[in-house]
Amino acid sequence: VGCYGAMPLLAILVGKAFQLEPALAAGLVLVACINGAQASNLCTFIGRGDLALSVLMTTMTTIGSIVMTPLMCKLLLGQTVPVNAGA
Repeated sequence: VGCYGAMPLLAILVGKAFQLEPALAAGLVLVACINGAQASNLCTFIGRGDLALSVLMTTMTTIGSIVMTPLMCKLLLGQTVPVNAGA
């Protein structure tokens, strides 16, 4: 919920609170939609936590971001950015 719900909504609120230009607000939302929990694996290892669970959760959110990042941008910004994957 945090990486695909709270973070993008918080980005929209911050963009509106600081009255950012539409391009900057869109960039803020895009960055908020992208999963960034890779450092959590290191923190889990150092803290002697359940490293297998941490790696599993990071892997699942990374795989989920393939679909969720464009979907969240479409829902929150009203448009997507076309990417030429063959280039």
